[in-house]
Amino acid sequence: MKHFIYILCFCWTFFGFSQELDHKSWSELLAKHVSESGKVNYKSFVKDSVKLKEYISYLAKNTPLKNTAKNKKLAYWINLYNALTVDLIVRHYPIKSIKNIKNPWKQRLWKAANLNYNLDEIEHDILRKMNEPRIHFAIVCASVSCPKLQNKAYTADFLETQLTKATKEFLADNTKNEIGK
Repeated sequence: MKHFIYILCFCWTFFGFSQELDHKSWSELLAKHVSESGKVNYKSFVKDSVKLKEYISYLAKNTPLKNTAKNKKLAYWINLYNALTVDLIVRHYPIKSIKNIKNPWKQRLWKAANLNYNLDEIEHDILRKMNEPRIHFAIVCASVSCPKLQNKAYTADFLETQLTKATKEFLADNTKNEIGK
């Protein structure tokens, strides 16, 4: 019986990440501060900056393992990227444009898996290497020309639908795209 308990504890620790990450707090923040059309109310987000930082810390402590399913990894890194982008704006609020922040995509303000990441590395070194081109319609750069921030967190279970929706919405937006005849 004693050995069984040790094995059970080992399995729980080793396979602990196989449990679903809880993106509920991020979804709640998005629902509260992002309109259906993707307009972000950064002023109100500032008031919830503690909850935002708690979510980012939660993700930093629960980095996906190599053997984690691809959709779980994608949802994790998309949500982290978007939360970090919002955090960057919140840290500098009030600000007219993300471009007014010095090197916004190169700043090393966040830690995950004991590494300091910047937005550039998450996009180019992690997300792009997962061979999912629709990430470009899911990650946001806090600019009106970029894809809109969805008002729900990405989840592994609904990722296919969410990425397709984000892609179609961006491509159909004639304020961001002009498709020639």
